[in-house]
Amino acid sequence: LPMFAGTALLFGPQQGSCDAARCLRGRGGTRSRSRQRVTGATVETLRCVASSTAAAAADDETLSVRRPSRSAEEAKRKSLANREKEELRFRLKQLSEELQPGSEEQLGLTPLEVWKSRWFSAVLDIVAADACDEVCAARALRLLVLFMRQSPESFLMTKRFLEVSEFMLHIERICERCLSQAHHVTLGSILHSFGTLGCVPSKRIVQLWLLRAENVTFDAQGLPNVLWALAKLQIRPTDAFLDGWFGAYSKKHLSMNAQSVSNTIWALARLNVHPDYRFLRLWNDCFKREADHFTPQALSSTLWALARLNINVKKRLTGFMATWYASFERTHTGFGSQALANVLWSFGRLEIKPSRRFLDMWFDGFAREWREFSSQGLANCMWALARVNTSVEQYIPDEFLEQWCRQFSAKSQSFNSQALANVMWSMGKLDVQPSNEFLDAWYAEFDKRVVDFRSQELANCIWALGRLELTPPDRFLESWYYRFTCVEPETDSQALSNSLWGIAKLGLTPRDSFLELWYIAAQRETRRASPQSLANILWAFGKLKRTPREEFMEIWFDASERCMQHMDGQALANVIWAFG
Repeated sequence: LPMFAGTALLFGPQQGSCDAARCLRGRGGTRSRSRQRVTGATVETLRCVASSTAAAAADDETLSVRRPSRSAEEAKRKSLANREKEELRFRLKQLSEELQPGSEEQLGLTPLEVWKSRWFSAVLDIVAADACDEVCAARALRLLVLFMRQSPESFLMTKRFLEVSEFMLHIERICERCLSQAHHVTLGSILHSFGTLGCVPSKRIVQLWLLRAENVTFDAQGLPNVLWALAKLQIRPTDAFLDGWFGAYSKKHLSMNAQSVSNTIWALARLNVHPDYRFLRLWNDCFKREADHFTPQALSSTLWALARLNINVKKRLTGFMATWYASFERTHTGFGSQALANVLWSFGRLEIKPSRRFLDMWFDGFAREWREFSSQGLANCMWALARVNTSVEQYIPDEFLEQWCRQFSAKSQSFNSQALANVMWSMGKLDVQPSNEFLDAWYAEFDKRVVDFRSQELANCIWALGRLELTPPDRFLESWYYRFTCVEPETDSQALSNSLWGIAKLGLTPRDSFLELWYIAAQRETRRASPQSLANILWAFGKLKRTPREEFMEIWFDASERCMQHMDGQALANVIWAFG
């Protein structure tokens, strides 16, 4: 009854009375008139109830106005946070504009002015703010990259700032909080900036980045950038990441430019990730399409990467070398010393004999840049020419050898043991008689670094001296014999063959202590020797006029029966001569 009375009060007396009467009507028809009447006291009671109900409703409405809902508070906080983020991004934009020249009269800040001003402090304040998210962090990193690339002074200042400030600590804090929801563009930008700045993130950040990267799809610009950054930072990607990366590459490779094509294969080589045939086919199509836009550095890096991965270019990359030669001819004047060295080393590693036209252009480049070649570059050049059996008389000009020896004398102190051994081996392979100035510098560096030489390097040195018939000084032999006693346990069959052959070729009498160690290693390694090594060993004993020990000859006969059919005519002739 109070419910109906309330209805009457809310909707008016007539409507309420009708509703109440209608509701009070029973199943048996119309009730008596007396039972339909409502007493005055009852109506008054109902009015009081309705009044109290209306007052309660008014109080609830007032309370809802005074106390905002949780969703409204959350929306307000989000709005405030967004305003703070926009303010940080605007400040980053202002800092970026300070580095750019506004006009001819108003130039951008110089590196020294940036260092003296509060520019670096402002960048640090931004990443230290609580409202700084992954987008702001990515833009701050990018801002440092832009400044670092302006000049050598900018590079040094940026490195110093990263060393002495807490910038990277703030960046890692932001990454740990926000990387799990980062957009693929932001994700790629952060890692690419890490790689450019040379800042290796912590293992935790690397794990978070890879976990997020496995669940996003990078665009055509991000695919080569993230792979390049991983290679630059020497971070090994997970199998799940690589599966997703190769899948995305197959769909977006047509949108990549020349630099992206070069960076992709370079990064795979640095990460030692060997791509399958399907990827190489798509990549080769991209290379041939963009080859006209390749820079000298990109051409050099591309060939170096293929050599590092030991990819059979002629078999697996149809038309690659013809396109590469054409691009090299177009850009060869822009090749620097490092690019020239890498290119020739790649030919040697891939065992591709370069064309005469290519060698002419390469030697012209060396004549222009030879003073800038590093010790490793010099060694790689000579090694590559020897590896592809380049004819000295037909292809190598005298000016090259003269300039090379002069630069070696200037850089000899920076040659390591492997480079010294490769240089001497190359001289012997090419049958180039070095100058006295070169030999004096080489022997001096050998004495300094003899403790770093391995067995194969020692063998290559004595083999080359024997091939060139250059009798070494006594101090060299003393150092050589001493070092051989230290590395005997790691000596293989090739080193045994080369060392004994070199001593025999020089007409030297081997020391008994050397032969004792040689026989110990020979019993272990001779069964794995190649046909050429077996022939050279026996020829060396014949040249030395020494009869090998019976136990060694038993091993030699067993090994020779296995591979006699693979000996060429010269090797067989040497064996017959030795027995005679």
